[in-house]
Amino acid sequence: MSDFDEGVILRAHRFRAEWVGYRLERGHCMEGEDDRADRWYAVAASRTVSTAADRSGPGFRTIEAAADEAERLASQEGGSA
Repeated sequence: MSDFDEGVILRAHRFRAEWVGYRLERGHCMEGEDDRADRWYAVAASRTVSTAADRSGPGFRTIEAAADEAERLASQEGGSA
């Protein structure tokens, strides 16, 4: 994987999520188990304010896993995934 630019990979996964109506965000460091700074979250693009986004739960360790979750959520909602 060292032959690939990590920035390009990051943008590709974010594009995947945006394509189906989600954006990928990092969590924020907070006092509880939820909304962790070391995790990625799939957030509905209809949420315009980042602080109002639902980043509860365990999140995902990789941006790839979060993009997969965005596609899964969109397919459950009858989206274009």
